[in-house]
Amino acid sequence: MRMATAAPPSETSAPTKPGLGPHLDRVLTKPMFFLTLAFLLVAAGLFHRVGEGFFTFLELGIIVWSLLILWPIFIAESILRFFVTSGQMGFWPRFWHLVLVCLMPPARLGARTYSDVGKMWLPTLGFVPVDRALVRKLETFFSVPMMVIALLVLPVLAMEYFWIEQVRPHFGWSLALDIASSIIWMAFALEFTLMVSTAKNKARYCWQNWMDLAIVALPLIDFLPILGLFRLTRVLELQQLSRIGRLYRLRGLLLKLWRAVLLLDILQRLMGNRDEKRLRRLRELLAARTEELAELKQDIDELEKVIARKKEAKP
Repeated sequence: MRMATAAPPSETSAPTKPGLGPHLDRVLTKPMFFLTLAFLLVAAGLFHRVGEGFFTFLELGIIVWSLLILWPIFIAESILRFFVTSGQMGFWPRFWHLVLVCLMPPARLGARTYSDVGKMWLPTLGFVPVDRALVRKLETFFSVPMMVIALLVLPVLAMEYFWIEQVRPHFGWSLALDIASSIIWMAFALEFTLMVSTAKNKARYCWQNWMDLAIVALPLIDFLPILGLFRLTRVLELQQLSRIGRLYRLRGLLLKLWRAVLLLDILQRLMGNRDEKRLRRLRELLAARTEELAELKQDIDELEKVIARKKEAKP
């Protein structure tokens, strides 16, 4: 992704208030991108360290306080974006982006600039238009790192399947395993968030890359039942104990499902099936565009005939 950093979007991009959009791009866009990466890192620790139940109170304190500090920043910034971009986007797109970022701050990674909703800021690329050229750059950029992640996944899965009873009692090995799992999840979350944010048809992208979506979403679904445990008192009734048992059985099934989908996705990447999927997407896009061109040509022909008849009808 070597490319000269472009200048910030021009002030002629018609923000809601003249000059405010470009000023916010210079002041907030870059810091918010890196704060989003920091939040993603904290979320990875929450899901794969705290969620596994093998953590120290120091780790838990750092994660909780990081969330308490960072989350309000994303809520405030998304509210600001909602009002600043009102001259460029309709109400509902801005509203749903506000809701999405407030609920899941990592979605902020794919946010557009304040002064031009057709652009976004990325490290080394700067302020760039969101188009097919950017999609190709991102695909090229992620190809090598994701292959490295693929090689990391295999030993991690081997440890979890065959040596987990030996690893967990040892603090150092347990920490290393959770860090590796966090890095894997963070890499998939980063790639998926940026790629889906640049896709024209986001629903189609999610459907075609459902394994990536599952790898990102399953740890969150897996973690949600754990939140209920924090509401329990020290005195547990039999019914509560039974419910905890069901929760941990559910977590075990979800964890196995996450590992299975992760392994399947990695095998596809290693075998080159990702290129085949991209080729299929491009062929589908070409077929759709060809059909659109045929319909456009038909409309032009019909309109030319109508104009010709009108000219002939004139005395």
